[in-house]
Amino acid sequence: MKSAGSSLISGVLGGPADQKKEQGQQVAQQKQQELEQKAQQQAEKAKQDAANKLKGVFGR
Repeated sequence: MKSAGSSLISGVLGGPADQKKEQGQQVAQQKQQELEQKAQQQAEKAKQDAANKLKGVFGR
């Protein structure tokens, strides 16, 4: 009876907090993926810009 009561209490008290933690982790992962994509796009753009400048310098 005592263990059933404490599991009920921990389920009630821990449930929403665990859900909030999971949601926070999902949001953080999503933001990290967005930032990684943005960094890759910027790196690709810089690479393209450098290639274009070299073409201009060498006339090709």
